[in-house]
Amino acid sequence: MVHTVNVIDQSRLTPPSGSVAETSLPLTFFDVPWLGVHAVRRIFFFEFSDSKTHLPSLKQSLSIALQQFYPLAGTLRLSPQTGEHEIHYTDGDSVPLTIAESDLDFHELIVDHPRDTAEFHPLVAELPASDLISLQFTLFPNSGCSIGLTVHHVVADGSSTMQFMKHWASICRLGHELSLMNSLLPLYDRTLIPDPKGLKRIILDHVMMSMGKEDQKPGSIQAQSQQQRHMVRATFVLTQAKIEELRQRVTMARAAHMEEGGEKKPIHVSSFVLMCTHVWVCLTKARAEGDQMVHFGFAVDCRGRMKRGLLVPVTYFGNYITMCIVSAKGSDIAMGDDDDDGFVAACKGISRAIQRLDGNDDDGVLGGSDRWFRRLLSILASGERIITVAGSPKLGVYDIDFGFGRPRKVEVISIEETGAISLAESRDDAGRGIEVGLALPKHEMEQFTYYYEKGLKNH
Repeated sequence: MVHTVNVIDQSRLTPPSGSVAETSLPLTFFDVPWLGVHAVRRIFFFEFSDSKTHLPSLKQSLSIALQQFYPLAGTLRLSPQTGEHEIHYTDGDSVPLTIAESDLDFHELIVDHPRDTAEFHPLVAELPASDLISLQFTLFPNSGCSIGLTVHHVVADGSSTMQFMKHWASICRLGHELSLMNSLLPLYDRTLIPDPKGLKRIILDHVMMSMGKEDQKPGSIQAQSQQQRHMVRATFVLTQAKIEELRQRVTMARAAHMEEGGEKKPIHVSSFVLMCTHVWVCLTKARAEGDQMVHFGFAVDCRGRMKRGLLVPVTYFGNYITMCIVSAKGSDIAMGDDDDDGFVAACKGISRAIQRLDGNDDDGVLGGSDRWFRRLLSILASGERIITVAGSPKLGVYDIDFGFGRPRKVEVISIEETGAISLAESRDDAGRGIEVGLALPKHEMEQFTYYYEKGLKNH
């Protein structure tokens, strides 16, 4: 059977007329690394019987939400005054909205087992060159709907994007007035992020140089594109019980190592660290990396981590993340199935990288803001493989409620282009577990699944 997705309507939505003054927001050194990066594409699936009845309230609440989150309706431009990149909003600016209907099997789309990645592509709209966000509502008759969200990373990180989604959902569920009483509104004050060392100029020079090597095409700076036509995506859930088993595995292995005179410095073994370690090790085994250098990179929210009193509220809207990159020989972390040394080595590397952010460096995360980007470009230029992480269990993607229940499934579609893995809190297990999404060639997915399950059963 040939499945179809038919476009019913295409329009543009604006904040209420006259509700937002013309505004320009300069980019900070946290924003500029994302100038040439692919947009983040995510799909939220909601299950209910009559999806068409919710369309008017979804559209009306979106317009109202854009009043507070107006940069999403703006454009990226070079400032006429300074010549530097800025996000500019003027009255009448809008976001593109597509409404479609599909005869795809809704319930097959929201399962965890491998599915063809191509099935998801028609459910998320492309991002026009002049826009920073695009949205698509897709109706599945008698089953539910999906909301496809495409956001240019330069305007918002994951935390800010989810802040917008939750505010929009709150307006749809509660109404505008009640939502304002219960929501934390975004903060746009760029003076909260001083740049005494001129990091913005340094990073921007690297960005422009790299984009110039790719004929200055937007989206040219990215992790290695998968470049395979036949790929599948699947979700793997690590329950709280399995997380505790992995934590015990690390604890016992390190205790044995210390008895033999090994390093005694403690490491922080969080659920995030354990999931990242397990996925990194299993992917390295599945790809048979051998003695090649393999790298693992993940974003860290800098809210609450800045030093010298530079604490920025959680409501800050924009990019406020830095990246940690951990490197190892493939053979050092992908040892035998019954050998915990590789797992512990990978776990220690990821844990230490996080600990260094909270170390004694007076500059805190500021100290490495240009170094991680230069290192990433160096890795990409070398041709060595890097696995990056999209999302975080702390974003609360399953807390979004428009009035018809929480999402049944959330998929990060853009990991197909970047080679990243996606992380989110588990929808079940009271949110204590973690789910990871991968998009891989079919054979590679089969190999990963084998090692993923074997690594959990062996201990």
